Amino acid sequence: MGNARKRMSGWQRLWFIATCVALLALGLAYPLMTTLFDDKDKYRVRLEKDVESPRCKDYVILPISRLAEPALGEDCWLLYIERKYSENDSVPYDISIYDAKMAGERRKEFFVSAGLMSALVLIVSGSVYYFALLIVSIMRWFRVPRN
Repeated sequence: MGNARKRMSGWQRLWFIATCVALLALGLAYPLMTTLFDDKDKYRVRLEKDVESPRCKDYVILPISRLAEPALGEDCWLLYIERKYSENDSVPYDISIYDAKMAGERRKEFFVSAGLMSALVLIVSGSVYYFALLIVSIMRWFRVPRN
């Protein structure tokens, strides 16, 4: 590392530091913030109200195949839809089933977002570096040799 640092010019060191900072900020911090702070908690609160409501008791304890779909916006509709499209249709339904599903989805969102943002940073950083190399080589090409 010491040898590589001696061979790097000031601009190359600045480029390397900027790339590292961008990778930390955009490749790690940004995906972490977007997956942790989202509006899915509002959905969870509404779903929890349905699960705890005495009017939705049948939608909690009966298998989904034995239930009729409530009209949009009626009580228990959100619970019915969540159970209908859930991969885990355990009976009785509990909010922990939703929490486990969301933990997996958030983890997946984080890794996909972190991978895409990191790739974007590396592509932009590499493009900037090679553009700078092109400028330097063009400048050397037109430089008049000194006698």
